[in-house]
Amino acid sequence: MENSKPIISKASLQANYTNEKGVYSTYRFLKNIPGMWFIQEIARVTNYKYSYVEMAEKAADVEPYQQIIDLNDSRFVNPDNMITEIQEYCAERELIIPQTMGELTMCIYSNLSISYAKEIEKLENITNKNIDQIHIVGGGANIDLLNQLTANLSNKKVIAGPGEATAIGNIVVQLIADGHFEDLVEARGWLSNQLSLKEYLPLEVTLK
Repeated sequence: MENSKPIISKASLQANYTNEKGVYSTYRFLKNIPGMWFIQEIARVTNYKYSYVEMAEKAADVEPYQQIIDLNDSRFVNPDNMITEIQEYCAERELIIPQTMGELTMCIYSNLSISYAKEIEKLENITNKNIDQIHIVGGGANIDLLNQLTANLSNKKVIAGPGEATAIGNIVVQLIADGHFEDLVEARGWLSNQLSLKEYLPLEVTLK
């Protein structure tokens, strides 16, 4: 969440949030949580047999939320084999063990959406602000399945894009500094008309 001043409270400390100074007197109130690391590791372990797009396509044929796992568990930080670690975690808890690439990918996407939804709720409670929509940028913006699951679980509209958010942001700041735009508001207004963004509205979902 972007704010005009930092949020420093007991609640933010306990939830492990921090304040990162941004451009033009802004602060990014943020928390790093597990994301596409799991998918990247699954791809690596299988010698990149499938592209990330193909992994998502296979996951689309699998029912979501067949197993609920804690992605923040320390065992997932840097395992030798992410697939084995996920399967052993599920076996120890008598959960359905994902086997195929589609099942493994859907397992991660399902639990990422749960993680995102929980953090959005925490963010609302800490900041005492209602969040109407979630912006997903970077590589994750291209994953329709995960974006829709996130919208469903958070019950928020998800706006995906741009994929190259960091590079675009750097260019925009340079354009402001060079006088092409008066300020960040004008620059963002112009930029919003240049980008093709995709929206995902929440659908009703039931967790097992």
